[in-house]
Amino acid sequence: MRRTTVLWLSAVVMLSVSVCLAAELTDADSTPLFPVPTKDKMGFIDRQGKLVIEPRFNYVRGFREGLAAARDPGKPPTEARWGFIDRSGAFVIEPQFQEAEDFSDGLARVRQGAYGYIDQTGAMAIAPRFDEARSFSEGLAGVTFAGSGDPRRIAYLDKSGKIAFELRGYDMGEFRDGLAPVNTNMEFGVGKNNVPIIRGFWGFVDTTGKKVIPAKYSEAENFSEGLAAVNVDSVFVPKWGFIDRTGKMIIKPQFTGVMPFRDGLAEINVGYEVRSQQTGPGDFAVVMELGKPGYVDATGRIVWKPQG
Repeated sequence: MRRTTVLWLSAVVMLSVSVCLAAELTDADSTPLFPVPTKDKMGFIDRQGKLVIEPRFNYVRGFREGLAAARDPGKPPTEARWGFIDRSGAFVIEPQFQEAEDFSDGLARVRQGAYGYIDQTGAMAIAPRFDEARSFSEGLAGVTFAGSGDPRRIAYLDKSGKIAFELRGYDMGEFRDGLAPVNTNMEFGVGKNNVPIIRGFWGFVDTTGKKVIPAKYSEAENFSEGLAAVNVDSVFVPKWGFIDRTGKMIIKPQFTGVMPFRDGLAEINVGYEVRSQQTGPGDFAVVMELGKPGYVDATGRIVWKPQG
């Protein structure tokens, strides 16, 4: 698998970041079903490759807690709305949302103008009023507030919609193993060979909002199997390693790309290529394409070296 990061810049100012990742999504509570594309539609297969839900949806996500987000098959992709289907392929929550994510902790993040959360009946459990929102995990979800006039106001909600705690920052992750990554500041600049320098200041907080691991990483991911990936260098000159819940560096920073640990292994990349492309007057895209993947275990031993 290859991953490509594309940043659109004007006068070397970052406007947006898109990271394209392939993922296998299943529902741990039942026989797994896997999303598959066929021409311009998507459906689901089982482990044997048997087609279980006919490819009739514009797009689907994986099953979580018995339901999967799917885009209305009856409209063009640009007009289609998101709803939720059951394992028969029938909509149990009708398509009506501009965006929809997987169910987690009994709630799903959706967008209707702003972000909010629905329950499994489709009822709005937490009204849409957030600029950004993360999925619930360990009973909490990170949000920023629409129209607050304060872009650095971040809060974590409980499942009733009540604010559990607030903090100052620019971005946030999800709670895993009692900790969540939070970005409290950003820096932008230009480095050697005009390569953009983009640094965050990511650290980790506990479920009370207490800062447990200092904000010193350019990027940070959610914990998984007791370890969290952190980047100690710029976004465009990445150097990823893994820390434990105390902040101790367990696997030294050396990778240009990483994925979370699953079943004792994490996918890693070594090497990358950066190139730019003119997209219009004064506008250009900077593309970072990561090298071939390998795998590392929780001790830092590379069990499969990147090939080629």
